[in-house]
Amino acid sequence: MRFLYFLMAGTCAITFSSQQETLAKRGKSTPAPVVTTVQDTTIHQKARQIPLFKGKPWDPAFRQWVANHLQYPETLAQRGLGGRVIVRFVLEKDGSINQVEILESPYLLLSAEVIRVLGLSPKWTPAKNEAGETVRLYIVVPVNFVMAPDPRQDKSLPPQIRQGKHAY
Repeated sequence: MRFLYFLMAGTCAITFSSQQETLAKRGKSTPAPVVTTVQDTTIHQKARQIPLFKGKPWDPAFRQWVANHLQYPETLAQRGLGGRVIVRFVLEKDGSINQVEILESPYLLLSAEVIRVLGLSPKWTPAKNEAGETVRLYIVVPVNFVMAPDPRQDKSLPPQIRQGKHAY
């Protein structure tokens, strides 16, 4: 088996050499090697400088923004169903959100709502590495869908409040 491998490698080298010789005989120069620029596609798990959302540290600011823009899916709200959606996305070097991935979700409608809201996100100030260069960064965010309790069902409240009779 080894003999076959070396034989094939030798054939490839001979073929390449004969192509160069053929081009030289025709008066043509050998083709220049192709140089390609490779973009940094590394996605970091953490960064030296955290990204900012609307000029503030992303964690509380972005979570609040998401909560303000969520619309509870009506069919789930009518049934009192909710849960937690865990979403991961890539914060790009230009501050945009890309590669949204749902890691955990109890209902497809909740996942769809989280994806919809992430699509509305304004650009962020991206993360930076130790050299001060902007980097792509994974961000994982849990989004909770919780129905507000119905005051009429809360036995800890006085009966007049549960019945909607408020003193103004």
